[in-house]
Amino acid sequence: MLTFIPGTTVMHSAHGPATVTGHETRQIKGVAVEYVKLSVLTNALSVSVPIDRASELGIRPLLSEQQIHDLFDVLRSESAPEDKQWSRRFKPNAERLASGDTFTSVARDIYRRREFRGVSTGERDQLEAAFKPIRTELRLVLDAPTEEIDQMLVAAILERGHEPREGSRSPLAS
Repeated sequence: MLTFIPGTTVMHSAHGPATVTGHETRQIKGVAVEYVKLSVLTNALSVSVPIDRASELGIRPLLSEQQIHDLFDVLRSESAPEDKQWSRRFKPNAERLASGDTFTSVARDIYRRREFRGVSTGERDQLEAAFKPIRTELRLVLDAPTEEIDQMLVAAILERGHEPREGSRSPLAS
């Protein structure tokens, strides 16, 4: 079970990296339930999560060295087959993002599509939503500037013989 020490950073599957700010006990139907309080790093959101359900709700430690290698393996891997209509791609991508576990493959697939064929406005928003937690977590774990993280991510996504259009840009640039 994950230990929640104030000041440590954990990953929330739906919100990205968050700092543990404390603990609190709440009475739920007459039962004392211990909660961990988190402050999300990418926005001004505060979240409280029952400690005994934290891993079930997608709270985990920051990536390990092996997990970072695995993340970059996913970025380098082939993209999933995709529908030609944006509206038929949008819903499965939204479901993958909502699961919290597949930010990496969503970012890879939408980024490649954007570089070679173009994407809808909704897909650009999904690309930003997919890249933001990856970028933030890597910046924390690797202690590297955002620009360097972006370069690493784009290099991995385009590594497998994928060449970007002229004027390739940062993953979050529109």
